[in-house]
Amino acid sequence: MREAIASVYLQREKPRLSDLLKEIQRQCQRKGLSVPNFRTVKRRVDTIDAKEQVRKRSGAKAARDRFRPTRVMSTADLLPLERVQIDRTRIDVVVVNEGDRLPIGRPWLTLAIDVASRVVLGFSVSLEGPSVVSVAVTLVHAVLPKDLWLADRQLA
Repeated sequence: MREAIASVYLQREKPRLSDLLKEIQRQCQRKGLSVPNFRTVKRRVDTIDAKEQVRKRSGAKAARDRFRPTRVMSTADLLPLERVQIDRTRIDVVVVNEGDRLPIGRPWLTLAIDVASRVVLGFSVSLEGPSVVSVAVTLVHAVLPKDLWLADRQLA
């Protein structure tokens, strides 16, 4: 069984467990041995070291990538604008129709925040749910100058 696992199952082609079972059945019948149960074969395969199994079936790089220790990224070493996070949330405000004062809905706030300096680079407020459009509007607001935007709202 060990030989069949090494020669059939632990290959780059990634054969299925059923292919391994067929090969084990073939070899057992040829040697006049009793054929093991599927669960027995599965338990034997499950005892193989996971890193070794990935290395044999997917390659050394895949095994290194999957099993290397994860690094914790410190935000203390970041430069401004090196990492920007975008998040959205519903605002605890109900927007109402100006004419009949009936509720329209709760708006969504999308923010682009610089991780290093914790500065809000851009934002958007929309009644539409989270979408690519709200992220795009937020990014446009983040990268364009704010002087015209502030002047339109008589804030500068």
